[in-house]
Amino acid sequence: MPRRRSFVSKTLISKTLVAAALGLAATLSGCIYLPSHTEGLPSGGAYVALPLSGWIAERGVEAEGVAGCFAAECAPRVAVGIFHATGEEARTLEAVLREPERLVRFLAARDAADTAPQRKGIRTVATVEKLREGSAAGFFATLAREDGTRAAHAVVLGAEGRDGLRIAIVIGESREGVRMTAREVAAKLK
Repeated sequence: MPRRRSFVSKTLISKTLVAAALGLAATLSGCIYLPSHTEGLPSGGAYVALPLSGWIAERGVEAEGVAGCFAAECAPRVAVGIFHATGEEARTLEAVLREPERLVRFLAARDAADTAPQRKGIRTVATVEKLREGSAAGFFATLAREDGTRAAHAVVLGAEGRDGLRIAIVIGESREGVRMTAREVAAKLK
């Protein structure tokens, strides 16, 4: 008899665990957010789209989509963000897109003002050049240590739309890879 009770209690426990797991899965399935495709954002292959669900927004700037390809098979390894800006934020961003040297001056001033001992000996050099891809205009930027190591490259492009400014930012390790991806994104940026 004791064996039978043991078997029944194990069966009951198993059924209870299965029922609890199914209930938890059903409950959580309503909380899972799968990102929808954003026009201009690369997808497929090893690209991973981040679920934004409206949590990235700063005054007049809203993220439409962010994706990255960092796996070994990615060529190039880049991150791409598509943003929408309105109002004063859009005007500020348009000014930076027209005159990217403003960004260089800001970064240089911030770097010079940094008094943290662990970063004091490491200075960052920023360079920019204006860039136009189709109807989108902006700049290509490189941030690197003074000796040229640890370089990161970025393209920032903006296209005026009927309801604000649409901005694409492409960041990666390879200068050519960032430019190539930016051309593909710019072709779809409206």
